[in-house]
Amino acid sequence: MKFKMIFIAAAFVAVGCGMSKMKESGAAFMDAWKAGDADKTYALLEADLQKELGELEGWKKWATDKKPASYSFSGFNVNANGTGTLSGSVETASQQKADLELHLKKHGEDWKVMGISLKPAK
Repeated sequence: MKFKMIFIAAAFVAVGCGMSKMKESGAAFMDAWKAGDADKTYALLEADLQKELGELEGWKKWATDKKPASYSFSGFNVNANGTGTLSGSVETASQQKADLELHLKKHGEDWKVMGISLKPAK
């Protein structure tokens, strides 16, 4: 019985560390985006998303048009397959308010952004 309790506690710690790393990666991405650091944010994008956006130049154009002035996360979800979502809200530099979802994927110890969803706030 004691072994089961230790195993369960270890599993919760491992999941908790994964959530924490995912949240840290999401915040680092958003902070860099807010600061206008296109090179840093581009490096935090998964390769497939980089290509979809048109490499660095395409990302710079897309990111500049939607640059956040402020953001906050209010929820998260981590899946067993090494993916997760951070949800919240963002206000762009042009004062547009939007609901935000960052979709992330674990790569080794790091999390990279594999999708960004911005929808007009309700």
